[in-house]
Amino acid sequence: MTGGASGRFITLEGGEGAGKSTQIARLRAWLEGQGKTVVATREPGGSPGAEMIRKLLVEGPAERCSNASACAKQNSSSSRNT
Repeated sequence: MTGGASGRFITLEGGEGAGKSTQIARLRAWLEGQGKTVVATREPGGSPGAEMIRKLLVEGPAERCSNASACAKQNSSSSRNT
């Protein structure tokens, strides 16, 4: 591939409280220390509108939201995080 964008897309997966945010911060600091430009984001979230949707998904009792509703909110958040 010539003339295209260079870079890497790295994703960290894990359940709530697994330490993803901590690892992202450490990886970001290390990469920036190596002179790399880093764009960090998260899903759901990553933009102001998506962060509001994230709050609906991860705060409060789980039973307030059906599986279909949670799926729709996740997809909406993802579409805002581009």
